[in-house]
Amino acid sequence: MTRWLLAAGLMGLAGIAQAQGAGAVELFLRRGQYRLAVQNITRQLEQNPDNTELSAMLGVAWSKMGFSVDALVMFQLCPGASYYEAHGLDAHADALRALGSGEAAASLRIQRLLTSDLSEGQQLRILLWAADDLRAAGDYRGALEQAYRAEALFPRSPMVSAVLADIWMDAGDLDQADAALWANTLHGQTSRGASARARRAMLDEDFAEASEILEAARMFRNPTPRLASLRAEVLRLQGDPHAAADVLERNRWRTMETPELIATRLRVYADLEDAASAKDWVALAEQHYGANLEVTAALMYFKEHQ
Repeated sequence: MTRWLLAAGLMGLAGIAQAQGAGAVELFLRRGQYRLAVQNITRQLEQNPDNTELSAMLGVAWSKMGFSVDALVMFQLCPGASYYEAHGLDAHADALRALGSGEAAASLRIQRLLTSDLSEGQQLRILLWAADDLRAAGDYRGALEQAYRAEALFPRSPMVSAVLADIWMDAGDLDQADAALWANTLHGQTSRGASARARRAMLDEDFAEASEILEAARMFRNPTPRLASLRAEVLRLQGDPHAAADVLERNRWRTMETPELIATRLRVYADLEDAASAKDWVALAEQHYGANLEVTAALMYFKEHQ
């Protein structure tokens, strides 16, 4: 699944030919228009293949689109690039986490706390991302340590309580998860909080409640892979894998390779007994995501149901 073919296919998008230079690319990246950024960067790299700033930008775009393997290739080509230092490091860590190197991702982020002059808000984001890195690696103690450091900075942050709820759910302590979710309802609404509350309802097999929570989350301007995968998973657990597949086949998610979407796809295809549609995703999981706990569990589920 080479991303360069995808980039070439984007060449025909209307109006893009007028966008030139790194400034246009940065604008696309800030707006979340990653496909447009990829098309523009690819064209510029053809003329200037040694430009490390463009390599860093392409790495960020690939990472945001879920193409973690390709992102890591780009990040290896941009040592010292200013864009990498400003924006690429966290995208680099995201790619490492996705491929199962959560500890390395957390270490990369935390280095910034020691070497950069950061605002409290920036410190908060780094600590919560590091907590998620360690949670994905199964290091719940380390994840809690980073989350509580974040809570010390912003004790009323809804992001902190949502991350704590996710960690406690993964660790199997639902009482602590419920306490964090109670705090989350007091601190404000976020997409992360919605996903945590939906997960908690799913653990109680209250799929109607989970569906209501996810439907209400449509109010958030930018849907996330996390919410999309949960929406599909609820439909699957309600006995409608066809509707779940429809969610995953929407344009925004169809080719995205984030671990949660890959894992959900594998479970959905298993329930549909659709080995043909799953073939490329199984190969991808086996080749690149063998260290990702979520994907490997879903791959095992898929194989057990064939």
